[in-house]
Amino acid sequence: MSTEWLKYYLKQGYSLIPVADNKQPVISHKYGFLHGSHDATQDYERLKHFTNFGLVCNAGVTCIDIDLYKYVGEIPDRHARLLQTLQSYNVPAAVTPRNGLHLFISKIDNLKLNLLYTDIRNTNQYIVVSNGQNGYEWRTPLSHISRLPVIDIAVFAPYTNDCCTGRGNEFDRQQAVIPPVEPVTLTQETFEQVIHYLRRQPPAISGQDGHRTTMRVVSDLRVGFNLAEDVVKWLMMNIYNPTCQPEWSESEIDHKIADATCRVMPGYLWKQLGDARNMSYGSKLYRAVQYCNRIDDVYRIITHCRIGFMLTEADTITYLKIRFPGMLMDNILLEAIRTPNNPRNQEVGYLLT
Repeated sequence: MSTEWLKYYLKQGYSLIPVADNKQPVISHKYGFLHGSHDATQDYERLKHFTNFGLVCNAGVTCIDIDLYKYVGEIPDRHARLLQTLQSYNVPAAVTPRNGLHLFISKIDNLKLNLLYTDIRNTNQYIVVSNGQNGYEWRTPLSHISRLPVIDIAVFAPYTNDCCTGRGNEFDRQQAVIPPVEPVTLTQETFEQVIHYLRRQPPAISGQDGHRTTMRVVSDLRVGFNLAEDVVKWLMMNIYNPTCQPEWSESEIDHKIADATCRVMPGYLWKQLGDARNMSYGSKLYRAVQYCNRIDDVYRIITHCRIGFMLTEADTITYLKIRFPGMLMDNILLEAIRTPNNPRNQEVGYLLT
């Protein structure tokens, strides 16, 4: 990394940590980097020995991280509206090597956005920044930390809960409730698949964003494999936890399992493992989720799910509740799911060809 980039970030008032090519924090006893983002510093003499850096979102900084590359075709309307709003504030923005987007604003505590593939980086979390060679590019230059755009949290209100309209009806914004989905019952074969998957996951290490690492594993088990909570707890305590440094307590594991949520169809990881249980329908579910995630109109989604992908009423309802948390399932909507509208008289399964 050119020292000019390092000097630039420090001059702008930001604290940094060195990161490796895989974006994980560098552990260096020699230069005092042992605890990841907790060792964030503005000491040029300590940082100049490294080439890649993570900008730590401590005092004064919040980063909105949007994985645009996960969408097929155009991004959803709500994301586009958010980006247009932020652009009006001249928000510093960087493009990632995989065409993601990092947006930097003045710190907003407890900011949460209910948008798919969107994360908020706040206190003691870091974001990889450009060094001129690592594929990260500034679309809008990074300003001094004291001059980051100050945006009222009310501006983000339309994106903290999903609100969908259709046929003149607006659905209530209620607390997001994940609908009950019958957990998978493991056979010896599927149990071995899960164990194999779990043993390939990286361990959580203190000072290296261990909470995020563990939450991803818990979410994979609870949501990706759609396993019951007691099964997830046994797997975490007996298979994964012994690899962590230090190990999590039982109460911490319980808390992480309770926090595991999903915005995609439960059980999606079975497809990646080639689950033999009715793969044809599993493939329909997977393709329907990928296709409908980029559509905001509820009734178009119903038509695509029920007619285009031939999904059941139950799975269509499950997807809608996960995609639009808090949406009121009124009689009009349930009737639309039972008898979906097909204005173009398209053949059943038209999206499966």
